Amino acid sequence: MIQGLPLWTIGTVITVPLVIAFGVRAFLEPKLVVSRTPYLHSKLQFKLDLSLFLLAALSMALFNKLYFGFPIAASGLKLALGVGAIGLFAAVDLALARERTVLGSAKDAGLSLRKLGSLYPITRKFTILATLITILITVIILLVIMQDLWWLSKEMTAENLAMLQTSVMVEVLFVMSLLLFLTVTLILSYSRNLRLLFDNQTNALEEVRGGNLEVAVPVVTNDEFGVIAVHTNDMIDGLRDRLRMMEGLEV
Repeated sequence: MIQGLPLWTIGTVITVPLVIAFGVRAFLEPKLVVSRTPYLHSKLQFKLDLSLFLLAALSMALFNKLYFGFPIAASGLKLALGVGAIGLFAAVDLALARERTVLGSAKDAGLSLRKLGSLYPITRKFTILATLITILITVIILLVIMQDLWWLSKEMTAENLAMLQTSVMVEVLFVMSLLLFLTVTLILSYSRNLRLLFDNQTNALEEVRGGNLEVAVPVVTNDEFGVIAVHTNDMIDGLRDRLRMMEGLEV
């Protein structure tokens, strides 16, 4: 099993596919993400990053099978699941970062990027993501506990019981701490996006209140914020047309 390998070997098996994946990402990102319509950037970024992480995880499992002879269903599956779970967190975080980039560029340009298409509510996004993350965390923790129980059944004696218990506790706490850190990081990243969406909306309304009708709220997301942005832009257009009509009547 992979636990029997030296630490530097495990690090090499994990690091090399990830480095290759990020090299491929640097090549594919400008063509598959940046060159596309801005409102698709976040979705395409998520698909690209998650696919590369999953391919890297699969390559790790296949390498362990072909080179070390480890079974795919046991050692390879756990390694691939762990890297894939981290890949999910990373892909969502990178997609949120891409969304912030699009929002920032649209705000600087003072443009509304598009009219809203099909609605995809925030509640649905959050429910799907939270369910998927909960399932992944549960499966990973169960695999760690099952592996530790199997290890204890093989190695436990009266003399080393305390040492084995400490090792198991440290491993479980490490895995849970890592998953907690990734979850909190993802929540903070999502909060930054929500704050930016709120700021874009409120800043536009403050400009309108001050008499500036040459503003627009960027419509980047296809959720409730996108609906509000579309209606705000329609309201600003209506006010601008009404002001021009009044000026024409005065003339």
